[in-house]
Amino acid sequence: MNNDLLNKLEKLADLKEKGIITEEEFNSNKRILLDSLNSCNNIPAKEDRDGTYWLPIPSMILGIFVMLACFDGGKWDKNTFVGAFFFIILSFTLGIVSIYTQKKGRGMAITGITLSVIAGLIIIGYII
Repeated sequence: MNNDLLNKLEKLADLKEKGIITEEEFNSNKRILLDSLNSCNNIPAKEDRDGTYWLPIPSMILGIFVMLACFDGGKWDKNTFVGAFFFIILSFTLGIVSIYTQKKGRGMAITGITLSVIAGLIIIGYII
């Protein structure tokens, strides 16, 4: 908070203590001052906080990469399987966390989860 805002809040508190303004007037003016601080700092409103694309996009991209790797015609060794399962788990986890924590990118998160599950089943089929 800046000093100007603190001074205004202190003056409001003094006015309330002296009985010049009521509790409702104090709370109303305090809310106005704090709202002006939020608008100056460009803090988004609570309704705008519905998430980012930092979880669903990596989930979907990793799911696509692992699915494409499933169609690789070469022979897979142990390290390739471990790497593929690492990306599957990462894609699945990012998708699940995205779905449960935010609204944005729900379709991309579902796509990442679906692709990672399908790729996991295909790779398990290679092993068996």
